[in-house]
Amino acid sequence: MPTLDARFARRTLTVLGLALFLSTGARADVAGQRTIDLPLLLDLPGDLASVRYTPGTLDRAASVQARFERVTEEFARTRFKATALVVYVLAPEDWAAARLSHPYGEPEALGTDALVLPGWADAEMIARVRGWLGGEIPLPAALPMLATRQEAGALGVSDLLAQIAVGRLLAQRANLRGDRGWIAPVMGHLVSRLAWDRFEPGRMPEIAALLDAMAAQDKTPGGHPVAAWDEALPMPARAWFEARFVRAADLIVTTRGPRGARKILNQAISGVEPLSEAVLFKEVPALAGWLTQNFPPPAAP
Repeated sequence: MPTLDARFARRTLTVLGLALFLSTGARADVAGQRTIDLPLLLDLPGDLASVRYTPGTLDRAASVQARFERVTEEFARTRFKATALVVYVLAPEDWAAARLSHPYGEPEALGTDALVLPGWADAEMIARVRGWLGGEIPLPAALPMLATRQEAGALGVSDLLAQIAVGRLLAQRANLRGDRGWIAPVMGHLVSRLAWDRFEPGRMPEIAALLDAMAAQDKTPGGHPVAAWDEALPMPARAWFEARFVRAADLIVTTRGPRGARKILNQAISGVEPLSEAVLFKEVPALAGWLTQNFPPPAAP
């Protein structure tokens, strides 16, 4: 959370720019991608992840930039090199002015070029994250400098979802598709997983536990068929799928190792055909069991 002086300055700027805010927001650029055109945002240039941020959130913007520079750097180790992206770090009022579809704090991708994250965790976001988890937010071990531990914990959950979203965004941009509906989202998780393994080793049990807690809030009897997956699903149905896709990515990495996992990604990046289920089952036989154990069979016609 920004300092009191920074937040006072931010609100002063908001009053001065309110008329401009009302005439702008998230809009389509010339390529058809949605961008955020709010006049008071500041820029933090980067090699692979440039950030546009609400005044008063520079520390948060720098932290977010460091994370996604690492994710894009890891994905650039494949044959796909167009990995640069733009990250928006917004205060609640800027989030509202941008007319985003997700509630404040839930990361939102804009096409395949940009992602929007919260600048700080307000009381509503903290309550929302508690709802996602069905209980208390895990607190960071260290005391954050510019936020309470509860606020930092809520931002940590948001950043987990953001890294999954960026992995999916990069996978979509690289056309990592498959001949079955589960393959593309699993490839997105694989992109995120490789970055976590390289730069934050040992975090996967914690990440899986958080996704499991979020998935447990979905009370759909019998679960969901794999054909029901859609990245636009609301929580907690989306978390139900994410908790399963993360296990498939785990099977690929633990079976083939990071180098073998990148080889699978490269096959899709350089090929003219989508990844096939048959080939993936041959490369990682445990994926066949994962599919049948996690998703109910399609209903009989």
